[in-house]
Amino acid sequence: MTETTTTPTETLAEAETLAEHQGAPDPRHQTATTTRPTATLVPLAPEHLACRSCGQAAGTTLAETVQLPGTVLADHYYQGPSLGLGVCTRCAVLEDRARDLVRQHPAASAAFGPGGVLPRALAVVAAHEILGRPLPAATIDDAEFSTLIRLFGWVSVWRWVAALDRGKMGQCAAEPWSHVPAKARSTLRERFATLVAERHAATLPPERIAPPAPTAEAVRRAEMGGAVGAHAVPGGCLMCGRAALELAALQVLQEGGAREAAAKHWHPLALGRTVGHVCDACHQAVQLDGAVGPSATELALVQACRLGSRYPVGEVALEGITPWAELADRGAAPNLEPWAHLGSLAELTSALADSLGIITVEVR
Repeated sequence: MTETTTTPTETLAEAETLAEHQGAPDPRHQTATTTRPTATLVPLAPEHLACRSCGQAAGTTLAETVQLPGTVLADHYYQGPSLGLGVCTRCAVLEDRARDLVRQHPAASAAFGPGGVLPRALAVVAAHEILGRPLPAATIDDAEFSTLIRLFGWVSVWRWVAALDRGKMGQCAAEPWSHVPAKARSTLRERFATLVAERHAATLPPERIAPPAPTAEAVRRAEMGGAVGAHAVPGGCLMCGRAALELAALQVLQEGGAREAAAKHWHPLALGRTVGHVCDACHQAVQLDGAVGPSATELALVQACRLGSRYPVGEVALEGITPWAELADRGAAPNLEPWAHLGSLAELTSALADSLGIITVEVR
């Protein structure tokens, strides 16, 4: 077994970064009410070492040396003591599985860097071990590994090597992982419940997410901006008229539910006197155009036809390109497909692509 040496700033900085990004409890910021009683720690036998992962006594073979934090007294910094750590038989298995996960998923190494993915893989296997769950197979696909890192990457802060302080010198965990407090274990159980829910959601059909209802405040703001007779137009995208967006059920779950997904993917807009929402695609066109008006509507249609930069938006006049909001005022229902109030999107695409001059699109 190769001996390694780490410094407290490296170990704890890594732990703090993972905890911060995962929104998880940090062992160095726990209050007395969330830390397990000291009875979970027992004295180490002379010359014996604690396991760097689970914290239990791990024999006398040195696997790693860490430098504990120093102290400042009278404006002088005193370096902290060095502490040797071992690896118990079970955690050696966990570490092997973590390394196998890293080897089998080069995409994760590219995403997190060579030194960033192994701590996260160690955290993933530790999370399963703490709650007595089967370890993930090294052959899981990249998406599953990414999910496990997202849900459990923060657990590295509860490996013994990351949770060390001077108070633990000469001690070890009474049982494997007994130093992990109840609050962290509760968070782990919640994350495993999320994992089960996400796996189920991945098997479900897409969800149709309709736009939120326009608010009275939005109408009032439009009136204050000069839109005389401003009024709400609910039910569809003000531009393309689609009644709903189809989003994967897993995506909706991860975004917090249908209401939160609607708030994220439907964007409030005042188009002339009409006040409502536009979908992601039409919102992007408004952002690119820099204004709300005919040119933004034209750009939204061109993008929907996937012509992009091949069509000179603004250089060739487009006539008959009516946003759905104008027809909604005359009682038109929202579209099942974007721009269906103008006709078939395939026909519109063909007409736009073949045009050399003014295009007249019949409104249906």
